[in-house]
Amino acid sequence: DQLAAALRPQNLTPLFRQEEGRQVVYIVPGRPAPKASNPVVNLVLGILTFFSVVLTGALFGLTEELPPDIGQAIWMLLDRGWPFAISMLAILSAHEFGHYLAGRHHGVHVTLPYFIPMPFSAFGTMGAFINMKEPPKNRRHLLDIGIAGPLSGLVVAIPVLFIGLALSE
Repeated sequence: DQLAAALRPQNLTPLFRQEEGRQVVYIVPGRPAPKASNPVVNLVLGILTFFSVVLTGALFGLTEELPPDIGQAIWMLLDRGWPFAISMLAILSAHEFGHYLAGRHHGVHVTLPYFIPMPFSAFGTMGAFINMKEPPKNRRHLLDIGIAGPLSGLVVAIPVLFIGLALSE
């Protein structure tokens, strides 16, 4: 961190590697200038994904025909689909925010999660991703960012599993 701060005014970037058991520092010209992302895109995709997952959960949980009134039909779909949507999106959000928070902790510029809606699929979503706007300083930081997502998702998935088993018939 001190070397990176010292090289910043000279517009140089240090890259730290371990080669053949030795620590190596490559100094490369230029500094990646991350562009600001638009959080409105993240919000719109998140809302669309929520409704897509609710619809998928409703279609799995529907046992009777939809009423002819559109308002009642929408209410029935929301009523049947929200448990699936909340559990699925809680796990997915925890996973992605695990990556996001680990990236922020290590000083890497990362975007908020981009959720990808996919209605009429098995899960109602294709998942989500975050974009790293600059490379991490070293492999340890990359590993921390990479492992934080699955661990965070697991912390949420286990209680969701036990709640689902307790509520199942």
